[in-house]
Amino acid sequence: MSSQIDNSNINAGYPVAGQDNDSQGFRDNFAAIKENFTRAKTELTDLQSKVVLKAALTGDTLANDLGGSRISNGNYLNFHGTAFSQTVFVIILPQLKKILHEQKQNLLICKVKLY
Repeated sequence: MSSQIDNSNINAGYPVAGQDNDSQGFRDNFAAIKENFTRAKTELTDLQSKVVLKAALTGDTLANDLGGSRISNGNYLNFHGTAFSQTVFVIILPQLKKILHEQKQNLLICKVKLY
């Protein structure tokens, strides 16, 4: 998305020093500046709600929840943290169920957290 902020409608040369300036010029500049602040606020709010941050924004806590978004075609360097692999569950649970069934034991499936 490109920015919708448009400073071309602001007359930076207004008011002209040393002469009587029409008040309409002030109103036009004020309206253009106000509109650009509104656009800037909308764009910044959109960015703040979607970006992944290195540190928390001022007055906020760091919460890089990607909401299930896919990260692809990247290179990791010094990557640390907790990993979860759905593949592990897909492979382990059917095998565990088969083993328990063969041993004629009751099957109890519980949540497992991998670190």
